[in-house]
Amino acid sequence: NTKRPWLERLGLDSEDPVLPTWRAPGPGFEQTPNHPVCGVDLVDARLFCAWLTWKERIEGRITEEQAYRLPTDAEWSLAAGLAVDLEFDLEPSLTDKMFAMETAEASGNFGGQELADDYMPPNVTPLPWRDAFQRTAPVGSYPANELGIFDLSGNLNEWTDSVAAPVTPSGRRQNILRGGSWATTLPRACLPVSRMYEALGRTRPVNGFRVVLDLKLPPSRPRAMMEVDVADQEK
Repeated sequence: NTKRPWLERLGLDSEDPVLPTWRAPGPGFEQTPNHPVCGVDLVDARLFCAWLTWKERIEGRITEEQAYRLPTDAEWSLAAGLAVDLEFDLEPSLTDKMFAMETAEASGNFGGQELADDYMPPNVTPLPWRDAFQRTAPVGSYPANELGIFDLSGNLNEWTDSVAAPVTPSGRRQNILRGGSWATTLPRACLPVSRMYEALGRTRPVNGFRVVLDLKLPPSRPRAMMEVDVADQEK
């Protein structure tokens, strides 16, 4: 594999393969400007945060002491109204699973009967309801939570900047994703506490991200603000 120093500057392994991105070949289904961008890997997400920070500083929308980045796993939990000290592999109780089945249909875009209108793997059983969105739904199609935040449940799994522990047997690092997606069919995975884990360079049409704004940068600069030289990208 070709060495890519700019990946190292983003905190990634320069030996990780750089796979096709959300621009090419795309997710394989129709998307509009009102839909969330999907098929984004962790590199794309961090680079977007760096670009948005640069753009809005130039426009005077944010100050030099402010920056966009990905949320941590704990911050995502707080946004979803959860405690932050939950164990990563906490097994939901039967009551939790029943709660998920009763509320998931109204709370977000998960994998219902509409998935069966297209190809379905033989070992996958869709959830027992049908919604209007076979793939992604336009942002804001479902009610916001109590904090006014949309689409924390379903639509797309969302990258966080938190590393899963322990690492995989192969030694490759994985990051935590939250929220579930349009293809989520397991009731327990519809719970806000549920987590997914992906390798850093993995792109899938069920994964996306949201950003948070640091109102005042900490003493150490976040990864999203590390410069990425064009010359390094071409090496």
